[in-house]
Amino acid sequence: MFAGSRASCQNDDVNSETKTRDALDWFLDSLKPVHIKTFLIWAAILNSPPILMCIPPLALLWFPALLFWINIPALGLGLAEVIGKPDYDIQEFGAMPKTVLAWTLIVVFWLLVAAVLTVATACVRWLLGQFRKFKGIGTN
Repeated sequence: MFAGSRASCQNDDVNSETKTRDALDWFLDSLKPVHIKTFLIWAAILNSPPILMCIPPLALLWFPALLFWINIPALGLGLAEVIGKPDYDIQEFGAMPKTVLAWTLIVVFWLLVAAVLTVATACVRWLLGQFRKFKGIGTN
């Protein structure tokens, strides 16, 4: 009885490894150059305010965008309160990051948003393709 249950446990381990490997293979197969390019475009757009602040003629135009870029994750999600005063300076215009950790967390937040937008864009493209197949649009 115990030998059979042990064999069953070993089979379950093999099955779980196979399922994990299948999921990883599916994920890597679904990463097409189109999705990577879409992610890079979203990431560049969402992380552009601090880069564009370095250009002097655009600095005044992009200042409100930079405040939103910082304050959405810092104050909107409560990141500044969670991390604390040593990393953020909270004043009348919102939170300003002081340390590299605070800046890194803001960039990571916007990269996660870019990843979600990439998945949403891919799903919309797939749904439009299914709709076109269903309606017969674009077929000869």
